[in-house]
Amino acid sequence: MNEILLSSYSPGLVRNEALESVLVQRNELISSIVRKCTKASRSTKTVHTLLVGEPGIGKTFTLSVTCSRIAKQTDSPPAIVRLNEESWGITSYLDLMHSICNALPGFPKELLSQSPTLFKLGADVAEQALESAISEVVQDQKIILVIENLDLVFQEIGKDGQKKFRALLQNTGTIIVLASARYIVPAFSSYSAPFYGFFEIHHLKSLSIQESQEFLWKLAILNGNQAVQRLLKSPEGVGKVKAIHYLANGNPRVFMHFYDVLATTDSVQSFINPVLKVIDDLMPSYQSKMLQLSPQQRKIIEVLADSSTAMTVKAIADGVLITQQSASSQLRELKLKHLVG
Repeated sequence: MNEILLSSYSPGLVRNEALESVLVQRNELISSIVRKCTKASRSTKTVHTLLVGEPGIGKTFTLSVTCSRIAKQTDSPPAIVRLNEESWGITSYLDLMHSICNALPGFPKELLSQSPTLFKLGADVAEQALESAISEVVQDQKIILVIENLDLVFQEIGKDGQKKFRALLQNTGTIIVLASARYIVPAFSSYSAPFYGFFEIHHLKSLSIQESQEFLWKLAILNGNQAVQRLLKSPEGVGKVKAIHYLANGNPRVFMHFYDVLATTDSVQSFINPVLKVIDDLMPSYQSKMLQLSPQQRKIIEVLADSSTAMTVKAIADGVLITQQSASSQLRELKLKHLVG
């Protein structure tokens, strides 16, 4: 049996056929985005799409399948310009321009090599030079610009950078943005923000128990794992899927970590031990998420984790020793981050 690479963290590295073969829940959404992007690429109108969801929910996966389907349009598909999934190097609007130029087919590389010289003349000079070059390369050709973690990118380039980026998109009129974000941040939701009302936003949902079972079934078929296929048909297998769904909360990435555990069928204990190992392996990821929260938010998560039942805002506030108003405000933030229901 040959195991097929299906990366939990970098679906962009996986061949498109494999991604299509394990697709669940998102087919209708992807088909709709493909139709709208393709239609926009053949008209004077543009449509910009933002996929929003917690880490591991399948944003990169969905973008990859969407781009693959757009590229397969036989009638002159638009060029797809995809920035690096983890754009750690983007810390300013100039960095964003440089990344776009670097990924844009036909962009004169000699101009990119002149960036340090242009920068010495001032960031504004370098930005304008790259913007002009982008407009010249793109001209009347529609392109689809794919940017992941746009919430982080916007945070780095600031409001001034966002204004410049929106102006570029409006001035060219030929760039269709297909992006993802972990959360809805003020850059998208604030009335005064440059990109307020700019995107057609789609919130990616967690998988239901039935969809999770279908996802695992397709993974087993892809890898030719008949043992897991047989297990998923059994009452015991369904019980395991329900148990994992409770732990994973329908997150596809977490389900992929638990996939190998399903092959363990000897006893309840032999199932529990691998599950605990996966939880232990995932601990650094969840610790990293906790470190990104404010102190009050971390205390709220701890209080909720220690409770065996649902809690009122008053009970949470009392447990954290803050006012109900502060608790409500922090809970709203945590809900936007998909950490509370």
